[in-house]
Amino acid sequence: MERALAKQVVRLAWHVTTLIWFGQAALLLREALNPQSIDRSLVLGIGLLYIGIGLGDALLTRGKHIGWPLLTAIGVFCILALI
Repeated sequence: MERALAKQVVRLAWHVTTLIWFGQAALLLREALNPQSIDRSLVLGIGLLYIGIGLGDALLTRGKHIGWPLLTAIGVFCILALI
């Protein structure tokens, strides 16, 4: 892969990931503002997703990547919110 193409792919992935995170934050905010009709499966799914991503990141980077505790914490807090 050419270096310029690699830069474009990484830049695109970075921005798409940011948009996805904003979308998930909006979904969680919507649920938090309307606790009477919370979609538990949505919050649980997001929580499990982030726990998996965080622990996967920890394993793949042998704990060296700074993001794994934060990603895991997001998942834990989502699940704790359901209790």
